[in-house]
Amino acid sequence: MSTVRLKFKLAKVLIAAAWADGRLANEELNELKDFLFCIPEIGTADWKKLMVYMESPVAEEESRQLVDDLLLEVRNRREQRMVLETLGRLAAADGDVCAEEEAFIASVEEAMATSKRGILGRLRRGFRRVLRGRPEEAGATSREAQIGDYINNEVYHYLAHAKRQSGAIRLPDEDVRRICLAAGLTAWVLHSDLVIDREDLRELEHSLCTDWGVTPGEATVVAEAACEKIARGVDFNRLCRTYYEVSSPEEALALTESLERMAARASKGRPEKAAAAARVRRSLKLAGD
Repeated sequence: MSTVRLKFKLAKVLIAAAWADGRLANEELNELKDFLFCIPEIGTADWKKLMVYMESPVAEEESRQLVDDLLLEVRNRREQRMVLETLGRLAAADGDVCAEEEAFIASVEEAMATSKRGILGRLRRGFRRVLRGRPEEAGATSREAQIGDYINNEVYHYLAHAKRQSGAIRLPDEDVRRICLAAGLTAWVLHSDLVIDREDLRELEHSLCTDWGVTPGEATVVAEAACEKIARGVDFNRLCRTYYEVSSPEEALALTESLERMAARASKGRPEKAAAAARVRRSLKLAGD
C-alpha cells in the first residue's frame, strides 16, 4: 500500500507543479494526463480524485500542503529512488532526456535529501521543459482548430476531417466520437498480428452494429476509417486514456469482454489478438476485475 499511496501523493504534487503559474495549456494537460494514466498504481478511484486537481489551478498554500504530505511519505532511500524514477519517466516521455531535465531531477533529489524549500518551484520549472504544451493561439486556421481532435481522437479526426464522412452517421457528434474511440481500440487489437483483412473488418462491423446500435452502412464507414488509421499508426496510450475518460466502467468492461471474445474466435493471429485484448484491459485499469 505504501507504493500506491506514495505515487498518488507524487501525482498530486506533479499536478500542482504544472499549475504553479496559474495556467495549464490543453496539450500540456494532455501530456500530464497521459503520463499519470500510465502509472499502474493509480487506479480508477485515485484517477477520479486526481481529475479534481486537474480541473482548476492549485493555490500556493494547498501546493505546500501537498509537498509536505509527499515528503512525509518519503521515509527511506528506496522511496526516494521511486520518486526519482517516476520523475525520470516523465522527463523521458518525449524519448529524450536533456541536460536541463537531468538537472531538474538532480535538484529534486537534493531537495528531498536536505529541505523541502523550493521543491515546488523546481518542479514547476522542470515541467515547463518536460511538458511542452502551448496555449491555443487566437485566430487559428480551420486546420489548426482540428488539432484537438487529432491529438485526442485520431480515428474521429481521420473520419471527420480526412475522409469527411462523419455526416454519414445519424447519431449525435458526441456519440460518434465515442464510437470512434471504441472502434480504434478494436481495430488496434485486430491489427496486433500486423494484418487487417476482410475477416477483421467484418468482425469490427459486426461489433459496431451489435454493441453500438449503428446501421450496417454506418458500421462500414466507421470500421474502414478505424482500420485505415490504426494501420497507419496511433498513440495507443492516449487512445486508451481518452476512451477511459468518456466511458463508464461498465462500458469499458463490456468493450474488453467483446475484444476478448473476438480474439478467442479469431481464425488467425489468435495469440497476438488475445495478448492485445489483455493489454487493453490492463490499460483501461480493469486488470483483475
